[in-house]
Amino acid sequence: MNAPTWNVKIGINPISWMNDDLPSLGGETPLETALKEGAEIGYVGFELGNKFPKDAPSLNAVLGKYNLACVSGWYSGRLAHRSVEEEIASVGPHLRLLADSGATVMVYGEVADAIQGEARPLYKRPRFQSQQQWQEYANKLTAFAAHLLAHGVRLAYHHHMGAYVETPADVDQLMALTGTEVGLLFDTGHITFAGGDALAVLNKHIDRICHVHCKDVRPNVVKLARNGHWS
Repeated sequence: MNAPTWNVKIGINPISWMNDDLPSLGGETPLETALKEGAEIGYVGFELGNKFPKDAPSLNAVLGKYNLACVSGWYSGRLAHRSVEEEIASVGPHLRLLADSGATVMVYGEVADAIQGEARPLYKRPRFQSQQQWQEYANKLTAFAAHLLAHGVRLAYHHHMGAYVETPADVDQLMALTGTEVGLLFDTGHITFAGGDALAVLNKHIDRICHVHCKDVRPNVVKLARNGHWS
């Protein structure tokens, strides 16, 4: 019996060296330090961060120096508020950067009404209040994802703490209502923090998963955050 072959490449996010949400963390660390060390560890590529060049020739040059690929890049979407046309106009420069740098997926995080970074407890995160709202959002997301695919980049939807799509039930809804154009970013840390069984979610939606984030979670801190109504 032949062993299975896996088309999986392991990259890294620069958050291990520097932080976009809290720029003071690793703010003094040069980008090339992260790239050099990431390549030495054995990662094949990097997701983008705030210290990366914003034009494809410069980005490809700095990554190429260490034989690294552009894995993906976060995009702050607002389809919960915007029209598809408005989102397409907004994503243009980022989409071109990813496409021209050889990335095949875009990390889509819905930031409309999200409470990340705000001094508000997690239970006050936004929620769609009706099936109609869910369907309207899903329709826009599918149309937007089709636009990305036309440029060779697949949308990888990032379920995220403090946002509209946080729990396993939210992920189930999103996958049921969107077309296959919409891929899923499976994040072990976020789904665990949200109370889910990571392996169960992985197995349930494996056909839609096009990108993975592996993260550590401290269960004792999760309990403190939930019970203490932390942000």
